[in-house]
Amino acid sequence: MAAFERVLSGIPEMDKALDNIRLGDNVVFRVSDLSEFKLFVDPYIEQAKKDKRSIHFMRSTRSSIQHSFFLMCIPMQKMYM
Repeated sequence: MAAFERVLSGIPEMDKALDNIRLGDNVVFRVSDLSEFKLFVDPYIEQAKKDKRSIHFMRSTRSSIQHSFFLMCIPMQKMYM
């Protein structure tokens, strides 16, 4: 994969609005509840699997039991806490 290659988010409307996500982009979501984050991450993970891309996750938030449990349900190659 070349740098700045476009990748699909799994949400066609978002891909159109953002002109896709590019490799190397930092995608940041500020949500008040994990269910809001899940609306974006579930389609993204499914698309990444279809495209045979690895998933890396970085978290910058206070620790919570709910958040930790949610992350255990996400299949990924690397997680940075």
